[in-house]
Amino acid sequence: SYALYGMTAFGFGEVLGGFFHGLIIDKIGAKRTVFVNIFILLLVLAATEATLYINVYNWVTFLACFMWGYEDGMTNIFLFQILGNEFEHGGDPFGVFNIIQGLSVFGLDLTAGKWIDITDRTELMWYAGGVVGFGIIANAVSYTFDFKREKKKKLTDSNIY
Repeated sequence: SYALYGMTAFGFGEVLGGFFHGLIIDKIGAKRTVFVNIFILLLVLAATEATLYINVYNWVTFLACFMWGYEDGMTNIFLFQILGNEFEHGGDPFGVFNIIQGLSVFGLDLTAGKWIDITDRTELMWYAGGVVGFGIIANAVSYTFDFKREKKKKLTDSNIY
């Protein structure tokens, strides 16, 4: 019965993450948002590790669920703005993204279910660290992109008459 409450926190995090992160992207641009993304991922890891360390269902559990939801909303809105602004072919990038996302979730769930002992907190901590570590690497790689929207803004700002 407590799991439903945790998922409620996840849902609130998801909605707020997408909303506030969209505002952040619009305000500071996609390139600088990468640093915010990495900071949020570190907060997610801290909340998750604290929950696993304490091993008691309490407010930290709700915080961890909220943070995972926020991170999910944040990541989706960040990826959607890249797919929507950087590619010329309307829905194709989104279709490819959905296939890759589905396969990734399947693979991670299979890994967690098959090779991770969910009763061993240490294994869960390493698994969570690996997932967040991958997210940090993926965000760091996206920092190297030349975002069209930001490139266009630089050209516009430099050509002020």
